[in-house]
Amino acid sequence: MRAAPTVLLIAVACGPVPRPTADPGMLQRSARAGEPITFDGSASRGSITSYTWDFGDGSPRVEEKATTHVYAANGDYSATLTVRGPGGAHSAGILINVVGCAATARISVVTQDPQPNATVIIGSSGSSGCMGAPLTAYEWDFGDGSMISGDASRATVSHTYSSANTYMVKLRVVDADGNEGRSTYALGVGVMTTSKPTISSCAANVSTAPIQRQVQFTAVASDPGGKPMTYAWTFSDSTSASGSTVLKSFATAGTYMATVVATTSDSRVSDPCTRTITITPPLDYSGTWILSPGSGNFSGTCPFSVSFPTASISIFHASNPDGGASELIVTPNGGTYPAGNELRGNEESPGNFVVTRNTPNENGTGACAMSLTTRHSLRLSFTSGMDVTGNWTKIYNAGQATCGCVAGGSVNGAFTGFKQ
Repeated sequence: MRAAPTVLLIAVACGPVPRPTADPGMLQRSARAGEPITFDGSASRGSITSYTWDFGDGSPRVEEKATTHVYAANGDYSATLTVRGPGGAHSAGILINVVGCAATARISVVTQDPQPNATVIIGSSGSSGCMGAPLTAYEWDFGDGSMISGDASRATVSHTYSSANTYMVKLRVVDADGNEGRSTYALGVGVMTTSKPTISSCAANVSTAPIQRQVQFTAVASDPGGKPMTYAWTFSDSTSASGSTVLKSFATAGTYMATVVATTSDSRVSDPCTRTITITPPLDYSGTWILSPGSGNFSGTCPFSVSFPTASISIFHASNPDGGASELIVTPNGGTYPAGNELRGNEESPGNFVVTRNTPNENGTGACAMSLTTRHSLRLSFTSGMDVTGNWTKIYNAGQATCGCVAGGSVNGAFTGFKQ
């Protein structure tokens, strides 16, 4: 007798893809200015197609899962990681407390045409401490396994290389206040200088950007002769720039080519390196945005409790079709913010707005239960058309000195948000 056929049932789950979750690591970190800090978003969860870091210091955003960043000045910074995937986007921030400011390290080779088995003199002309502080320590790595360190007497050093090669010389300086700076120099020893320099990489920090959004272009080159180099960029919108790292914005939508060449001090020119970037029309931020404050209550100098004033905001974005500065009108919803008081402000830089409003008759509590005039200042930084970070500051003005106070700010008023 023939056996009955077997039926295999396969269950297929249907439904929306969950939104990914950004995890930038430790929520609070400390560092010194000039010290490289590692940012790693590999603990983020869900289906993720891109990672974007915004370091909160005005530097260009970086689209990498893990990267390093150096803060040049002291202060409190909010670094935000945004992840995107088929299920949407999510942002999470960490607070970075930076102390001091960075020292500056520069390497200068005194010896012309360095050769093997001959003394090479290397200096540090142009190096300086933070705010004029004297440099107290120098650490040299000659790139061949030899190192030397010491006090200011090591500002200029000498070294002998045993064979012809290109060596990566590194210098770390420390000033009297403990601030440090670093520099690297490609030194050619006994290398023929008729060869062209080589550009090992040229890149943009993003592949797509809206009109007037600054894009960072970076090139790295090496010269077999170890000569100083300059970098010249040309763009297909008939503009140009110079430097190993340049910032560039585009006035109209389209696809653009960025080309860079490196030229040595003795006029040898590298082959060009070219990258393509796509520029899109201006983003429209109009709509309802859900906010997630870092803390439900502000702290500051106020003698009474101050709660975060809203659960969401409605935005009307009056954009400039030519890509210039535009205006935001912000209406808070679902919180303690006084009804009928819109905040308004203009674009300070692409994607960054400050909107403000003076609101009368906003009452404090306890001994400060009186009519107060409050100035609300809301800073918004749009990391995309769907993600935002920012901070909220409230300044209370009152007749009694004890009731005039400030709540919120870059740390205690910080929040992230996404477009509904």
